[in-house]
Amino acid sequence: MTKAEILRVIVPIITFFLGTIYSIFTSRKQRKVNNRAFPHVEEVVYELDLSDNNLKETSKLYMCGDYADIMQDLSIDKSTKIMYIQVTNLGPGHMLNCNVNVEAVNEDNSKRWPFSFHIPYIKKDEMILVPIIHRGMKEIRAFIDVINIKYQTLDRENMEYAFQTTKINQSDTNIKETLHYKSWFIRKNIYKFKGRKSLSLFVRPK
Repeated sequence: MTKAEILRVIVPIITFFLGTIYSIFTSRKQRKVNNRAFPHVEEVVYELDLSDNNLKETSKLYMCGDYADIMQDLSIDKSTKIMYIQVTNLGPGHMLNCNVNVEAVNEDNSKRWPFSFHIPYIKKDEMILVPIIHRGMKEIRAFIDVINIKYQTLDRENMEYAFQTTKINQSDTNIKETLHYKSWFIRKNIYKFKGRKSLSLFVRPK
C-alpha cells in the first residue's frame, strides 16, 4: 500500500476515535451540569413558634443549637423573633450529604456560637429552615458571620457554598458569597458575589 492509501484508511479511524472520545467527554460534562444543585441561602426572621406561619409545603425545620430546650422553656415568649437560615435548593439536581456549619457572633466579635449539623438530602425546590439560637444569646445582639455548606450532587460532584461577613460599623456589614466545585483538585468558582447586608436579633425572656 502506498502512503496515500494508508492515510485514507488511518485518518477516518483516528477521526472516529477522537470524535467518540470528545462526545463521551462532552456528554459527561453536560451530565455533571444537569445534576448540579444551586442553593439559595437567606437570613430570615421568624417567631420561635412556627406553627402559625404560612410556610411552603416543601419546608422542613431542622432543630439546631438550644432551640428544642428553649421551646420547652415556659419563661420565654414563643412569639419572640429569632434568626433562621433558609436554604432553598433551586435545582436542577438534588443536594446530597449536606454538611452545614454556621457561626453567629455578637456585635464586637468577642463571642461566637458555632452550629453544625448534617442534612441527608435537599430535594429540588425544597426549603430548609434552621433556627440559629443559643441560650447564651439572651439579651445579646448577634448576627450570622459564617455559613458553609458542603454537599454532593447525583453525579458525585463535590460542591461548596460559602458565606462570610466583614463588619464595617454598628449598622453595616459587607458580605461575600461563593459557590464552587472541585475538578482534579482545582477549585473552580461558579459565582462569587460581594455586597452589603445587616441583620441582628434580640432574644428577650418573657
